[in-house]
Amino acid sequence: MRSYGRSSRFVALLFPETHGEALEMLGPIKVGRGFRYSFSCSVADSEMLADVTARGKMVFEGACVSCHGWTGESAISPFATLTGAWAVNEPAATNVAQIVISGTKRHAPSGVISMSAFGNVYSGAEIAAVANYLIARFGSKGSQITARDVAELRKQTAQ
Repeated sequence: MRSYGRSSRFVALLFPETHGEALEMLGPIKVGRGFRYSFSCSVADSEMLADVTARGKMVFEGACVSCHGWTGESAISPFATLTGAWAVNEPAATNVAQIVISGTKRHAPSGVISMSAFGNVYSGAEIAAVANYLIARFGSKGSQITARDVAELRKQTAQ
């Protein structure tokens, strides 16, 4: 997909193979009183980001919050605590997406601690949305990983 700006990246999170280009190709629109509105302006970005954030929050609520907690502090294990974790401070969100896709298995003094793989449960758009949500909520910077990026990570995992 050819990128026409930031808005297309946000839309690509929701609609991985379509719409991002279509919105950008519409270009600036005259709104009235001489003002022009472009889909790449911050108003459009914030609306689309709100949709992506809502989608990420929905996935987090459905699959993640029971172990990781709403605050990012896990009551189950310190290994499941998100706040301060390196992965949620990586702006590319590659590590978070890869963990969501493949899960984890860690041997600790108290036994094996695992996170289930969700790669076959959620779409690339949903994984991208939850990764972006986690980075924005618990990390120091936001991320803009897309469904296309997640598809590439799936390919790497399959090799």
